[in-house]
Amino acid sequence: ATSPEPGTEHDAKEDNEDTGTTDQEGEEKEVDEDRLPDEEKAALQWERYRARNRSLIVDVFEGQLRSQLTCCKCGTTSSTFEPFRSLSVPIPSNHVDRVTLKVVFFPLPFSMQKGEERQQLTRYSVTVPKSSTVQRVERALGSRLPVPMSSVLLAEVYRSRIHRYLDTNLALSDVRAEDQLFAYEILQSATDLVQYQERHAPARQRKERTEEINKQPQTRVLLIQAMHRRVVDVCRSDGCTWAQRREVFGLPFV
Repeated sequence: ATSPEPGTEHDAKEDNEDTGTTDQEGEEKEVDEDRLPDEEKAALQWERYRARNRSLIVDVFEGQLRSQLTCCKCGTTSSTFEPFRSLSVPIPSNHVDRVTLKVVFFPLPFSMQKGEERQQLTRYSVTVPKSSTVQRVERALGSRLPVPMSSVLLAEVYRSRIHRYLDTNLALSDVRAEDQLFAYEILQSATDLVQYQERHAPARQRKERTEEINKQPQTRVLLIQAMHRRVVDVCRSDGCTWAQRREVFGLPFV
């Protein structure tokens, strides 16, 4: 048997099979795939691909991916189909975007309404979206704290000092999960301060501060940060003499 020479009818038939075109004698004609629906176009291209790649691997592990492009002006859509063996799947952002913050509630020694003695410190954990702001943290704490958020001041403590007060619009991308966050209960007005002192301050201090506030009709509440300091002995570099220095320790309060 002799093999057909290049350019003969046998080669032309193979070319027609690859392109999906044949002669008119009882065989299928050339198909304009751009005019076909996506389902028929996908099936035609997949059968053409399997005709060239027949194997168990293709049948089990491969599939077909559709990419669709839409014109923003006229709305015309164009779809392309290509085989794939692996796909890159994005990780859901609702797990990555969330952060858990630990907040310590620092209340007043006695409650404003009933005058009951309070537990000194209470720790809370809130989970909020990392892309949100401090307002989302306040909203999460509002349903758990025993006082309204209007009387709470959020602050970050670093090395036993108040490093900064957290503004409502501060982005949480500037807050780390390991930061020490405190929610301080504060008195909003001079009237609240007077009422609180009348209930819980010593008699002498109560009288002096009340008279001072009454002399100033437009008294405002001034927030002051208080820290604990102590004197410690440190050894000098010569290893023989000692010196004293002051260091901050413990938790600050407002």
